[in-house]
Amino acid sequence: SLSPYTTLENRAETYFPGATYVSVYSPEEDKMVIVPIEEAISSPFSHAVDYGSGVFEGSSAIVNERTGVPHVILHEQRMNRMFGKSLPNRGYRSPVSQEEFGHALLDIVAINGMDLFKDPKGSDKLVRAYIRPTIHPAALAGFGVSMRKDYPIDAAIITWAWPDYLNPKVYEKGMTAAITGHQRLFPITGKHASNYGAAGTEGSLIRSLGIDELIY
Repeated sequence: SLSPYTTLENRAETYFPGATYVSVYSPEEDKMVIVPIEEAISSPFSHAVDYGSGVFEGSSAIVNERTGVPHVILHEQRMNRMFGKSLPNRGYRSPVSQEEFGHALLDIVAINGMDLFKDPKGSDKLVRAYIRPTIHPAALAGFGVSMRKDYPIDAAIITWAWPDYLNPKVYEKGMTAAITGHQRLFPITGKHASNYGAAGTEGSLIRSLGIDELIY
């Protein structure tokens, strides 16, 4: 069988089930556009990759059991936090308006359709679709910790079937958690990528020890 890393299409199918299309900002057209997921791989040479300068949100969509219609949870509130808090506190602006970006998020959920809510494990139940909107310094625009005033900003939105953040078994059997001896020494002023780097490293460490989750 193919490794999940063999092709971009295979990688996307393995790790982002249901995400046939994504929404990305096109500087040529100066708007959000829909592209196949395998065409949205950006350059690794970017301020966001090296310095963790991205801004993102974590949203979910579920299918209403009564109407059968997908619904994005707290859509307006998430967009308000991204544009009203996280972006201003990072010090740069989105290349598109909050209204356009919010519409693009709803559009990408609609375009991917009900495949987003299919259980990756093959059951008949409908599951949560996770939504990750991100706005970040664009690739191939130079380096340096302090960004230039004219530094281009990029935007993108992906959504896929991700039923559970934690292993579903923890809801039946409980879980273990480790409390780190570390403390964050800076204020959290938004949902910024730079807040998460150390937590990811320490989370991997505690899971290698058989522990389910990390608590700061």
